[in-house]
Amino acid sequence: MQTVYTHLRYFLTRTFTLKSADIAPGEQLQRDLGLNEWEFLEVVVYLETLFGLTLPDDTLVPVLTVEQLCSLIVSHKPGGIVPLPLMNSRVAA
Repeated sequence: MQTVYTHLRYFLTRTFTLKSADIAPGEQLQRDLGLNEWEFLEVVVYLETLFGLTLPDDTLVPVLTVEQLCSLIVSHKPGGIVPLPLMNSRVAA
């Protein structure tokens, strides 16, 4: 679960001007970290893409904590947590 947490924390700090120290396992993504619904979904899509899985819609509730989201990723990836290589964001001219 540490791998998922590390990637999640990195994404949150790079994308949403959050401080790494503010991202604790018990923090709710929306209420405590201040993500709106679209930002929350952006986080979910990032993690789904990174780890090559799809989370069931009924598990994506607004009160999810950082730890709960990490646990969901781990539980839906039974073969082990290995991030997939993401494409470089640069587009060739």
